[in-house]
Amino acid sequence: MMAKRITLLAMVAVLLLLSGCIFSPEEDDNGGGTDPVPDLPFAGSPEQLMVNFETVYEGRDYKGYLTVMDPEFRIFLKQETIDEFDLPKGFFEYAEDIVITEKLDGTNAQIYIPDDSSYLLAGSRKRWLSPTKQGDNFGFARWANENKEELIAALGPGRHYGEWWGRGIQRGSGL
Repeated sequence: MMAKRITLLAMVAVLLLLSGCIFSPEEDDNGGGTDPVPDLPFAGSPEQLMVNFETVYEGRDYKGYLTVMDPEFRIFLKQETIDEFDLPKGFFEYAEDIVITEKLDGTNAQIYIPDDSSYLLAGSRKRWLSPTKQGDNFGFARWANENKEELIAALGPGRHYGEWWGRGIQRGSGL
């Protein structure tokens, strides 16, 4: 009796293996298991174009953006942004990778490390900082100075921009 049960279980297991996992998503033309790009109506008017953008945005669908944007699409930047981030040109092209993050309610921070990695400067948006109480920006320069060896090793040469945030900075959204 026990041998029959083991044989039956083995046959069921083989059948399941041959048929594929019932819990796996179906394969499709989108790489398997992913939601398809929405079938958007032709944007024959500015209103329909905005509806298409809204649909793609709400779905957080990168492939959808590719269907509503022309390959010649460019994002042009203000001169102050180009200057602030030391960008080589005033636009991003359609095919370039752009990282967009949520805006934290903090204060602008930057770390500059020269090519020889011999020192580090801490700065805000418009000025260089010092770790003194009068020259600091919510403790960022003090922190950068205390951690300069680790920062130089981790970041390497260049200008590194970010947001310094925490308790007491701006609207107090720090954790």
